[in-house]
Amino acid sequence: MDDIFDDARFSGIYRDDGIIVKEGILTKQEIAEWKNQVNERVEELVGSDHLKFTVDIWDAGGVDDGVDLEGVTVCNDDSFPYLDMEFYWSGDDLLFQVHMKPNQQVKYLNQGSAHRKDVFKAIPSGVMGRLAKLTSRTEENGDVRMDVLYPEHATALSMSDLAPTPYPTLRELQIRDGEGEEREARRMKKEEGDMCRR
Repeated sequence: MDDIFDDARFSGIYRDDGIIVKEGILTKQEIAEWKNQVNERVEELVGSDHLKFTVDIWDAGGVDDGVDLEGVTVCNDDSFPYLDMEFYWSGDDLLFQVHMKPNQQVKYLNQGSAHRKDVFKAIPSGVMGRLAKLTSRTEENGDVRMDVLYPEHATALSMSDLAPTPYPTLRELQIRDGEGEEREARRMKKEEGDMCRR
């Protein structure tokens, strides 16, 4: 099966949802053929033809060509959801943020439930850490507090009396958790270089 993913820049599977990022632009027909190849290989491996794969193609800002291929859907939106995160382009950079489904309600344990105090204490840190891991840090959002970036989650934490005070920024969380340390070091080195050239 590995040869099917040889040309992938990234691929991963979470339960029954997979993702693959390929270099370049493929036609809908080429992707449909790839999907059929995957389906045939899986059928061989499991000895059954009961599994059927579907593919969602993200073509931000594209126009549907009107060609209808079984099991292939094209998303022309500016962002693309995968599980609880969302991809979007900023110039040539592929970035990520938390995806909220329409009408999704965020809820956390409330203080009146029968959980130990250490469980409640861990919730804000866990929530903030997860949101930070799903978010690409940029010049625009790095120093923004998490309650501003993700107000629905902040409201849910507040309603459960679990809101951290003060809320950390995205940069603080990612550095705390070791996320983005290399990126931060590269940024600082670039700034030092820029200052030296002035």
